[in-house]
Amino acid sequence: AGGPSADGFFPRCYDLAQGADRDDLVLDFRRSAALRAAAAHLHLERRAAEGFSAQKYACNLDVLQHVRLVLRRWCWDLDAAHLDDEAAGDGEAALSEDAWDALVTYSDLTQAQLCGDTIEEDLVRPPRRRHYRPGGGALDGGARAAEWHEGQGEARPSDVRSWPEFAGQRWGRPASRLNEALEGAMAQLEALFPQWPLQGGRVGRNIWIVKPGTNSKGSGVECVNSLPDMLHSGDAMPNRLAQKYIERPLLLFSGRKFDIRQWILVRSVAPLRVFMFSECYLRLCNGAYDLGDLRDREKHISNWQVNRHGRNVVDGAVVSLQDFQGELHDLTGNAEYWDQEMRPQVQSIVLQTLRAAQGQLVPRANSFELYGFDLMVDEQLRLWLLEVNLSPGCDCRTPFLDRMLERMSKRLVEVAVLGEEAPDGVLPDWVKICDDAADG
Repeated sequence: AGGPSADGFFPRCYDLAQGADRDDLVLDFRRSAALRAAAAHLHLERRAAEGFSAQKYACNLDVLQHVRLVLRRWCWDLDAAHLDDEAAGDGEAALSEDAWDALVTYSDLTQAQLCGDTIEEDLVRPPRRRHYRPGGGALDGGARAAEWHEGQGEARPSDVRSWPEFAGQRWGRPASRLNEALEGAMAQLEALFPQWPLQGGRVGRNIWIVKPGTNSKGSGVECVNSLPDMLHSGDAMPNRLAQKYIERPLLLFSGRKFDIRQWILVRSVAPLRVFMFSECYLRLCNGAYDLGDLRDREKHISNWQVNRHGRNVVDGAVVSLQDFQGELHDLTGNAEYWDQEMRPQVQSIVLQTLRAAQGQLVPRANSFELYGFDLMVDEQLRLWLLEVNLSPGCDCRTPFLDRMLERMSKRLVEVAVLGEEAPDGVLPDWVKICDDAADG
């Protein structure tokens, strides 16, 4: 109970089949939208003060007041020293569905829209999922639903102030105290929120990844930044999870996103006895990373089954640990960065995850399990756990991966079946990272 929180290494995740999780996702998405709106507003305020093109910027004062309330309540929830009774009348809970619709819609506006720049073509009304409002509220049937969906797909005027979500709201330049309140809330969130790096900053788009809880090989995985789309996905398909997307990953090899596949061997659950293979490898996306194109899965999902038929696939879409170490050396100036900084992070994440799940694992005599831990590195070189794969795929795709697999499987049999746990003097090898029986 007193150990490190998973929030520090596992992007928050919600089960779309569970009512409580869905409610938490809606609140999380709305708060992330408020953070995005605040970041965009403060950026444009600074640009206007510096005399750049944002001088035409006029904000929605009502929406930003609601943003202030939302961020304040979020800070209170994260602050262990804050007493709940102090939050009485905080305002967030009192926001109407119309207010949430306006806030979420406002958070999605581009800089050009916010500054009233001339746009050659009218914007197309974003498609709405039946039964859900833009802010994630339920839309009952009847006349109200018919009115809401009327005109879906039709062109909207370029002047966002005329959009129905903002009807009757005030626009203009904010008082300095509002900007100060927003800046203070964002600074407090950065200090309190372990998953601040996942938000994407000013360029963040409130992106989430929706995936089946049991499928493999990237099947059914998609990136979305629409709350109604996520809720609809949970309605349409069973066993769907929504996980916060890492919007600012470390990009290497011509601007491509990647993740790390690390093999883990569990010889015993109780007592816990764990081995980590001394080498891992990277799985690359085919396309250059692009937050503006979420439909192209080859730019965002590294699974081989997603990328194997792509136009740019080379060398099995994998990279060796040695090549990765060279990239880290170039980035940090430290040739030992992997061994000194990253490998300990991987080991810590693996052990925290297994200990968290230990009570759910059934101990069986004379058995073992091989797991594939998938991790991602963000632009600050911080590691995040994406998922843990049972019986991970072991496809032979390149000479270096073939050699790794041959060595891994040979030593797997020797360690897990024959009990030859001591290193045999050849690398790579299985390295014991936990033995509760020996330690206890």
